[in-house]
Amino acid sequence: MRRVAQIISYEVPFFIIILFLVLLSQSYSFTQIEESQYILYFFFGNILLFII
Repeated sequence: MRRVAQIISYEVPFFIIILFLVLLSQSYSFTQIEESQYILYFFFGNILLFII
């Protein structure tokens, strides 16, 4: 039971970060996400997720 809780506790924040990147870039394409990251607001959003 503890292993399941640990796996979930690591995967949920990872999923939230990936979801945030996909929503901001409006694409699932890695190339499009990479090109969209030249905009600075990706950085500020990830700082908020880091604090959480």
